[in-house]
Amino acid sequence: MVENLQTYSVVRSKKVAEVMEKVDRALFVPDGNAPYYDSPMPIGYNATISAPHMHATCLQLLEDNLQPGMHALDVGSGINEITIAIGVLALAFGSYLSWLRVSQLFHTVSQVVVGAVLGTIFSILWYLSWDVIVLKAFIFSFWVQAIVVLGAAGFCLGFLVHVVRYWLRDEDEISK
Repeated sequence: MVENLQTYSVVRSKKVAEVMEKVDRALFVPDGNAPYYDSPMPIGYNATISAPHMHATCLQLLEDNLQPGMHALDVGSGINEITIAIGVLALAFGSYLSWLRVSQLFHTVSQVVVGAVLGTIFSILWYLSWDVIVLKAFIFSFWVQAIVVLGAAGFCLGFLVHVVRYWLRDEDEISK
């Protein structure tokens, strides 16, 4: 599939080809469907997974424009191969940012490694619990949507307040 996309110049870079080869589309297509055709496919819940050429186009645009320190907001992609592929593509930038934080003595290597491991574990657990427990209820119930969105917003706001308070402290207070 990726070779065909390269033949037609949809995939133009080696990095995007590697990312698309690492994320197996078959994991996101229901059994009985041919996962490697370049066409959208139904995945249940009145939704479809986009065609691979659309994913390749998005990744090509991101590769040229996503820079260290930038944020990418994924709206409407759902939990599927494009979301994971964007994460894989951005991993090099995250690694660079982590090394930059260590080299400037903001964090130790062990802090960065622990953060990466905990972040990975949390992400995997969130994905699995969402897919198994919350997804169906989220799609069909406004109240579940409200609880999830407000809970996520509250968590993000609390984290932001914590970070801002920490940044505004004097270095003498931090070392106590």
